[in-house]
Amino acid sequence: MSWLAKSARLIWRHAGVLSIGVFSGAIMTIGFHWSLEVTSTESFCISCHEMRDNAFALSQSTTHFSNRTGIHVTCADCHEPRGFTARIARKIEAAREVYHTLLGTIDSPEKYAQRQPLMAQRVRTRLLNSDSAVCRSCHQNMNLSQQSALARSVHSKTMNTGSTCIQCHQDVGHGKPTLGD
Repeated sequence: MSWLAKSARLIWRHAGVLSIGVFSGAIMTIGFHWSLEVTSTESFCISCHEMRDNAFALSQSTTHFSNRTGIHVTCADCHEPRGFTARIARKIEAAREVYHTLLGTIDSPEKYAQRQPLMAQRVRTRLLNSDSAVCRSCHQNMNLSQQSALARSVHSKTMNTGSTCIQCHQDVGHGKPTLGD
């Protein structure tokens, strides 16, 4: 067999391997993106009874669940950062929450109430460290003129002092954590 025939076979072999690699990579990228989207839906978040019966139930009485503007805020809107790297880091961190669900750490209302202050503090710390980035992603163009005089006054002062949303609005998403027995 001539060197030309050997070279052609080698090129076809490499092209085949490259094609399989590109196709596999595309399938994995699409699958990865799909899994990110699916795990960011409210229906996924409340698919375990701990979240549905506790966190989600508590959120239903807040202004973020039902308000005069008709906007319904979902779990991911507050608990998932917008940037890709931060979003992936949060998904990895959420594996701890899945682990605790499997362990049964919060599988009853009593266990949930006992652990809620710790979970709330973790979220507050994350929001504080990000300058309440997820809050600002929706409230970036907050119209102070549509607020009450008190809210307008407080927001005007705090916006100029470097305060961040979570410092005042700690319990806006799920209400004040109850202390366990």
